[in-house]
Amino acid sequence: MTNLRNYIALNPRHVPPVKLDGKTFQSFGMGAGMLGLPGDFTPPSRFVRAAVFSATAFPVADAKAGVFNGFHLLNNFDIPYGISKGRRARRPDDLHGDARSAGPAHVLSFEDQTIRMVDLNRFDLDAKEVMRLPTATDTQPVVATCRASSWPRRLRQTRTSPTSL
Repeated sequence: MTNLRNYIALNPRHVPPVKLDGKTFQSFGMGAGMLGLPGDFTPPSRFVRAAVFSATAFPVADAKAGVFNGFHLLNNFDIPYGISKGRRARRPDDLHGDARSAGPAHVLSFEDQTIRMVDLNRFDLDAKEVMRLPTATDTQPVVATCRASSWPRRLRQTRTSPTSL
């Protein structure tokens, strides 16, 4: 918590222009108030980002919106597979969670970013063995939103189109 004092000047609001020696300097765009927020993958940096993001998040209307907002916040802490190599490297499909009480939990995996609700009341939480939950698919489905014929010519000339994925 002491480390958070290094970031007390961070601000989610737009930074106003500054005049120096008769010249006006404006920020490069949105988010300039968060300049200095650490972006590396170390635990202290992730903690600072979590504290700032959760403190500046807008309130949500209902539980469903809360789940989506929570996962949007958590997406900022994804560590791409291969970016961190070392003695404790994990496979990308490992999903770790901590359920403090029985009830619904929302989960996703590295390969399938579909948010799924799991009712923990249906499982023996005192079991001695680890239980793996099956997923409907092995990978995230790719959904085509338009016909390839409506794509720009440079994209149609590639071999990858929504129908071939």
